Amino acid sequence: MRKPWNTVSMIIIVFIIGSLLPGCAAEEPAAPIEPPVEVVEEHTEAPTEPEEYMELCSIDGNERLLMQQLAFIYNRNTITLGDVADEDKMSSLFGKASEFKSHTFTEGDGRNMDQLIGFTEKVYDYDGLVVKTIEGSEIEPFIFSIEITDPKYQTLRKIKVGDSYEVLRESYPEGILLGGEIADGEDDYRYEPFDYVNVMNFHINNRIVESISITRLLD
Repeated sequence: MRKPWNTVSMIIIVFIIGSLLPGCAAEEPAAPIEPPVEVVEEHTEAPTEPEEYMELCSIDGNERLLMQQLAFIYNRNTITLGDVADEDKMSSLFGKASEFKSHTFTEGDGRNMDQLIGFTEKVYDYDGLVVKTIEGSEIEPFIFSIEITDPKYQTLRKIKVGDSYEVLRESYPEGILLGGEIADGEDDYRYEPFDYVNVMNFHINNRIVESISITRLLD
């Protein structure tokens, strides 16, 4: 006859079973880890430059650097031929114009500028400075003509009205005399950085800079 288990035996068996239970729980497979959600960056297009009169502004990078020479300085601001400038911008740069004119080119207006029909020319007259802009229905207004007759406006190379022809020639050695040889009378000294369309012209009178014009040919 088999002897019944005593109390000590029962305690040992219970202890063994209890020690095995945590191990079984540890062997259960962990919950699957989901891969991180991939963040897709949205593609943002670079802002487009203002539209320009392409036939007049189609210049490459090197020419664009040279174009920056066709400028003058006033009140620590640099104003460059081709700059976008509406009436508010002009007012912020130079104040109120002493005279302002606006003309929209039409067929038969007597200006003989058929290629500019539909465009509007605006003329801002200040003391010793005349600035002209042109704009169209899809073209922002930009500067195409600058006339300087006052020494408070100077070019990037520090030339101003009243400077001598000798100082001018040292500052703009690339320029040429349109008359070929300067005399005591009048002549023009022209600086063309890369083409004949965008130019800076110094009018010389008695070997002194009398006026400076920075212009872009529109026809």
